Amino acid sequence: IIQMQRQSNETSPILSKLHRNIRLQQWQEVYDALNQDHSQPMVLQENKIGWTSVHFTALHGAPDILCWKWIITRVLEDYHTFMRTVEEGDHSGYYLDYRINPYFRRTQAGHSPTDLFFSKRLHPFPWEVTEVRRRADRLKQGIGLLSKLNSDHEILNDLRTRIQIKMEEERERQERFGLCSDSLLAHQDDQDASVEGEQELEHEMSIHDHVHVIEQTHILIGDIEGSADTEDFQLDYEILEALVNFWHEMELLVLAATRLSLKIYNEEDAQPDEIQPEWQIVHGLSIIGCPREIANLAVKLYPEQVRTAGDDGNLPLHLASSSHQTSALADGTWHHDQKPYGENASTAPPMMECLLKEYPEAASEKNNAGSYPLNLAILAGKSWQDGVGDIFRAGPNVVLNGSVDSIFGLQPCMLAALPRCDSAIDYNSGLKVRESRFEEEMRAKRSASKNIGSMWMLLPDSSKVRALSEAKLDIDKIQLTTIYQLLRVVPEFIGGLCMI
Repeated sequence: IIQMQRQSNETSPILSKLHRNIRLQQWQEVYDALNQDHSQPMVLQENKIGWTSVHFTALHGAPDILCWKWIITRVLEDYHTFMRTVEEGDHSGYYLDYRINPYFRRTQAGHSPTDLFFSKRLHPFPWEVTEVRRRADRLKQGIGLLSKLNSDHEILNDLRTRIQIKMEEERERQERFGLCSDSLLAHQDDQDASVEGEQELEHEMSIHDHVHVIEQTHILIGDIEGSADTEDFQLDYEILEALVNFWHEMELLVLAATRLSLKIYNEEDAQPDEIQPEWQIVHGLSIIGCPREIANLAVKLYPEQVRTAGDDGNLPLHLASSSHQTSALADGTWHHDQKPYGENASTAPPMMECLLKEYPEAASEKNNAGSYPLNLAILAGKSWQDGVGDIFRAGPNVVLNGSVDSIFGLQPCMLAALPRCDSAIDYNSGLKVRESRFEEEMRAKRSASKNIGSMWMLLPDSSKVRALSEAKLDIDKIQLTTIYQLLRVVPEFIGGLCMI
């Protein structure tokens, strides 16, 4: 695994212009810039604070779904081209950190493109324009109402159908026009005509749908507990349509991030020598992490996926345990200064909490490699509060029975005592190793911003060294707490260690 090192060069004017055009939604200029010859792939290049074109696109979006699919596809194409170049050995002058999955690359503030996507659409900063915050509030309220319904409720069935139709239309588009980014634009007129015909049909059907949804809304508002939070709020057709469009954008982004492809397979597409598991959004969200609102709705929409293992035997809980955590930016908790305190306090990733609530038995199940979710969480660097404690409480027998990890042959408390690795997380492998230097840097930056009142880049070197040292000490204490809590469960294991 290549050590994660930031580019030392200043942001080039060409790259700055590209990022500015994405931010201003000037997509013709973006298209022209990316189709010029460059020594390195432009969409993979980062500015001096770690932002790439992927980060800017995830945050600011695109004017329509066609542009959204085009930029996602273009990023994937440039990434695969770069990887082929590296494999052929012709990488002189290339910045090798481009090998990291572009949808998991983090800025110097620690945010991935998926974090930024969720942040802007669900948890925007206070200084965002009023319209952005209003849309986010309505979307969150709509998701909150839907998450309180039973999985077989008629409105959720309607939402599932609309989402499925979107993905089926995309699969048919891929069959007709291909996956190439240029084909998206080359056949734009044909696609627009097809979409226009579909929209006319949908418009005729929407009159009945609109009345139907409004009727269901009155039942919904009256039946949901805690109506004070939903006072003067109606779940109308407009909100449902906005949610369907948001979900489709999100699903394409998650598909690209977790599979490095937008290809949507069905059983007829599968070749004899090609294994491509069925796409399941709950599994994808478990890998990338997501805000609590999305986790709740995904589990509500697709409860059967929570209990479905992939070809590698991984349930969504295995994937959530071994994946990186969603940053506080995406989950809207960036303004919370204090973490909960106490033996049972938890700051576990929202998706992990929802999965454990829906199917706690998953904590006691192994994947095909023989690994339990608890062991995967420990190896991924999660602490007792960050999810290890939650998984243990759902499946304590994994520890009580003295189960050992299939990879290292160690019990959970010994796994937690392993030295933290300095290498970057390999998002393309099954096992995520700890990224200790990055973790220390993020903790030091948060502390500097909160306690010193200064931006990290403006601090003198002596203050940075002191902050990093304090952060490392804090992380060591957190690791010791995890070891202690696991040993408390089986204190007799200490005696066994003394006899070794």
